[in-house]
Amino acid sequence: MSKNTLIHKFVSDPDEVAAFFQALIEGFKNRKITVTSEVREQTVVPAEIIEMTVEAVQRKGRIRLNVSASWSEVEPYPKRNLFTDMLVTSKDEVKAEAKSEAQPEAKTEGKAEGKDGS
Repeated sequence: MSKNTLIHKFVSDPDEVAAFFQALIEGFKNRKITVTSEVREQTVVPAEIIEMTVEAVQRKGRIRLNVSASWSEVEPYPKRNLFTDMLVTSKDEVKAEAKSEAQPEAKTEGKAEGKDGS
């Protein structure tokens, strides 16, 4: 492992995980993230362009969600908007959206006629 690498694994509950991600959010907003373990501290400065990877895996009763952010200090990555390139939702919502796109609403033309044909 490189001298500039800090890996820290921990077990936590959903509220503590949310607080961890909130601290990361604040670090990205402030352009400074400091990670501290019992023996080391590492500070990184996010670049203007950040490459994001999200992986969700469910296999044999185990679920894994990997979220990764990486950037270069030398040459930036090509910019892509995460929120337009990826959809995070439930499968039911995706199926309903696909079905509505496949069956466009029928349009009626002309004027409505009354009971007497007028």
